[in-house]
Amino acid sequence: MTGVGRPLGPSEELIWRLVEAGSINFAMTARVSPAPPVDLLERALASVQARHPLLRATIDPAGPRFVVHPTMPVAC
Repeated sequence: MTGVGRPLGPSEELIWRLVEAGSINFAMTARVSPAPPVDLLERALASVQARHPLLRATIDPAGPRFVVHPTMPVAC
């Protein structure tokens, strides 16, 4: 595991525990016309992820705490 972490706040820990008990998923969709090239989308998502640490974070169950990774794979 890499990166720097911080403990989860009370509401974050509550949500984490609820997810551990049973999955909570959500999805967002958008229609873009004409469709941009996949490599352009991947670069754009990687750029947003680089600016927002929680988009490359995981939760260490031993903590529980956020662990922010230097990079996380982005795939479209």
